[in-house]
Amino acid sequence: MLYPGQEEYDYVGQVKYRQISENRIGTVETRWKRKDGRVIDIILSSTPLDPDDLAKGVTFSALDVTERKRAEKALRESEANYRQLFDHSPAGIYRVDFRTGKFLKMNDVMCKYLGYNQEEVLSLSPYDILTNESKQMFLERLNKMTLGRKVEENPEYEIIDKDGKHRWVQLNTKNFYDSDGLAGADVVAHEITDRKRVEEEL
Repeated sequence: MLYPGQEEYDYVGQVKYRQISENRIGTVETRWKRKDGRVIDIILSSTPLDPDDLAKGVTFSALDVTERKRAEKALRESEANYRQLFDHSPAGIYRVDFRTGKFLKMNDVMCKYLGYNQEEVLSLSPYDILTNESKQMFLERLNKMTLGRKVEENPEYEIIDKDGKHRWVQLNTKNFYDSDGLAGADVVAHEITDRKRVEEEL
């Protein structure tokens, strides 16, 4: 039996097979080698001319998914790199949802700043950890961003940890949006408590 384009491609090997329906329509994800030596990813679909009599023959269709596979691999690698950075960064990192007012995720460094564990953090909002003055600054900043106005790129906030201790952090934020507008932000936080104490003493 000849595969479509067999005069140009050599079959390399089956990755997986999946029976789609009782009509014996199947797909095979394969890798084929072109005449020029380049390997491409092909989804090969087969449909019997007569589901009740396979001897009558089978028709095949081939779809080149090489670029899609490359994009999927690049996305997986990007996600893995992001996870590595998120988990092992020396700075605090978190994501906050402005609509719900809750933290969506937070790395261990930021949890250490606050004294909360991962489970506790997800029940908190920025309002729960800010001093009154910083809370007002945050609200004003949020209102400006909602209106599309320019805001301070690296705001400084005074936070209160679980034990009631006050700390200062400087933030670097990147907002994210959805179809309804401003949705939240990804934030990198650096503790600057010692620097603020020196400034106060001076």
